[in-house]
Amino acid sequence: MKITKIKENLILFTSHVLLGNATLLKTAKRWILVDTLLLPTDTNMIVTYMKENDIVLSYIINTHWHSDHCFGNRILHKPPVKAIAQAGHRRTLELERNMIKPERSMILEKHLVPEPDMVFEQHCSLFDGLFIPDADQQSTTCEIIHAPGHSFDMSYVWCEREGILITGDNVLAGEEGEVLPPYFWWGDIDLLINSLNRIILLNPCWILPGHGNPVKLSYIENYLIYLENLKIRTTEIVQRGGYSGSEQLRDIFMAEIDIQSVWPERGKTRIKLNKTHELNLYQLAIERVKNSG
Repeated sequence: MKITKIKENLILFTSHVLLGNATLLKTAKRWILVDTLLLPTDTNMIVTYMKENDIVLSYIINTHWHSDHCFGNRILHKPPVKAIAQAGHRRTLELERNMIKPERSMILEKHLVPEPDMVFEQHCSLFDGLFIPDADQQSTTCEIIHAPGHSFDMSYVWCEREGILITGDNVLAGEEGEVLPPYFWWGDIDLLINSLNRIILLNPCWILPGHGNPVKLSYIENYLIYLENLKIRTTEIVQRGGYSGSEQLRDIFMAEIDIQSVWPERGKTRIKLNKTHELNLYQLAIERVKNSG
């Protein structure tokens, strides 16, 4: 576990497992933890850090309910701590667990992740130290914003006054100098593009991704170019025809669309997890075939 104190009120915990992030943030006299990691050893290190620094946690916010972002709730979600999630959270975790263990048609066991105390549809605002779901007025202190893309329940945590944006897995990064491509297998490319454009409009000082080091706005701009290039290239291939079924179309996509050919800084960037690019192509193949039918 790597612990980075970015500011007095902003601490980033990075697991050695896929560089998954949890972020401890103090705003409006409340300590908030965004995401809780996968392994109990990592989550317990967060508990130890809070005890050693006399930090009393008020809220857990899960950017989305994939296991590497919410399984630590089992340890941390205990009274008086309250957990907040987007309304589609449980479906996200059920889809993930059923894919990991396809032989088990399972209704998710409650003990894996306790139910949140509060759910919201579009946003959840912090007023006077309390979060209010889908309030008429939005908060400049801290706001949870539904931002689907990587998954359908994905949400940002936005602290406007501080200029801090926590993006969950809509943005993925690695170590210094590494790039992880955006990954929408669990979600939708157009929703992801919309949610990334929202980051551009917010223009944050700090962008904390779901995995890896903080990134700059130019990183998001490259994401958008990559995704738009993917849409263009896959559309051209679909219009050409000569395929039957999503798996054959996926194979054509993979043969003709190397990630470097659609990335904006061709040959200059150290791109990791090419597997996510392949899954992006597979998801687009499935969608293209479904829509053409």
